[in-house]
Amino acid sequence: MEPRSRRTLPGTARRAAVTGAAAAGAAVAAAVLAGGTAWAAGSGYGPTPGSTTPVPGGFTTVVTSQTVPTSGGSVQGSVGPEHFALDVPSGDFPSPVQITVTTPAVGQIPHGVTGIDISFAVGGQSLTGTLTKPVTLTIDNSGITATDVVEIWNGTAFVPYGQATTGNGSVTITFNQDPVFEVVSPANAAAATVPNATTVHTGVPVLGESLLAVALAGLGAAGLLALRRRSSRAAS
Repeated sequence: MEPRSRRTLPGTARRAAVTGAAAAGAAVAAAVLAGGTAWAAGSGYGPTPGSTTPVPGGFTTVVTSQTVPTSGGSVQGSVGPEHFALDVPSGDFPSPVQITVTTPAVGQIPHGVTGIDISFAVGGQSLTGTLTKPVTLTIDNSGITATDVVEIWNGTAFVPYGQATTGNGSVTITFNQDPVFEVVSPANAAAATVPNATTVHTGVPVLGESLLAVALAGLGAAGLLALRRRSSRAAS
């Protein structure tokens, strides 16, 4: 599937696959807003209002786009050896929701291990807001370790995210808004600094001390020779 480009639009809304006709989508969006929910309708991908900062890694490769009913369900997918599962509780959305998952070019994320972008849409309209019940995301990846850190995109940068538990081979994240997550490795960051630690400074001026030792040895020899000459003269 061809990657899709991102563009900045209001909120953290991101474009998901259109699942209904335009008229039906407008009707559903109007019903959502009229019902007083925390959701707002929008369209297109976008980190935050007015943000022009590109997201490291892009997150433009679509892995899956699935519809989850109002009774809840699970969205699963794989990227190479990595597997993810997204569990949506019942009642989180007033209508069937289209959930689209995209992944980044991990090599473009400093010290990155993996990453995932999750967006929600109802009737073709991307949604932003706060969910009543948290959604749980589990990622299985042999490259993840217990010391790795989960970070979330805030519109201008990735920042540490507290609602996550990492272990060797997996990470579990709970959230209540459509997020962009990355998993980074402090070990990778430490490894990147190793070359700077290879310069050895012993603090021992070997050459200077060697010259001093030679000079002292010469003085000592000269002094001993002078002493012998004096002794010879006295004896004669």
